[in-house]
Amino acid sequence: YAALSYVWGKELCTHQALLNSRHVTIGSNLDRALRHLREIAGERVSQERLLLWVDALCIRRNDVAERNQQVQLMDIDALQNIYSSAGDVIVWLGPER
Repeated sequence: YAALSYVWGKELCTHQALLNSRHVTIGSNLDRALRHLREIAGERVSQERLLLWVDALCIRRNDVAERNQQVQLMDIDALQNIYSSAGDVIVWLGPER
């Protein structure tokens, strides 16, 4: 898998993404990152799936109880394990200006 690191920011505009045949709400910056990755992955991956670890998709941020529980579990060692175990780490700072 590849771990995606990106800026959450204040999300004034949300988008829908398809995750495991279900629609999920994501923020604008994550939407742009995923669209960009799909575009460049299409050149390399063609019909294969790109397996990503994305915190906003792995942790339901709108569920305050779950989010708080997961954040407590996500100490520096857990994050280091997620990123060091990834085959690739992708950092999204935003679109080019």
